[in-house]
Amino acid sequence: AWDYKKEMTEMSESIGKVVSDFINLYPPGIPLLAPGEVMTRQMYEILLTYRDLHLNIQGIVEQDGKCLVWTISDETAKQILK
Repeated sequence: AWDYKKEMTEMSESIGKVVSDFINLYPPGIPLLAPGEVMTRQMYEILLTYRDLHLNIQGIVEQDGKCLVWTISDETAKQILK
């Protein structure tokens, strides 16, 4: 997933998609999600809770009021998940 074509996806739309970058709670810096893992609804809700608590989450980009994460492109996912 690290080397596949990536796209920025709104976190709310990333449920069920394969993430292509690490998402860490820092500190301690242990990955919550690693490249190749699927964003589940449970993990999405956990990340929202951490964000609401103003904890430092690496791998999430806040831009224009949106939370974005790197996922493999839908086109690539269709090809590799056949």
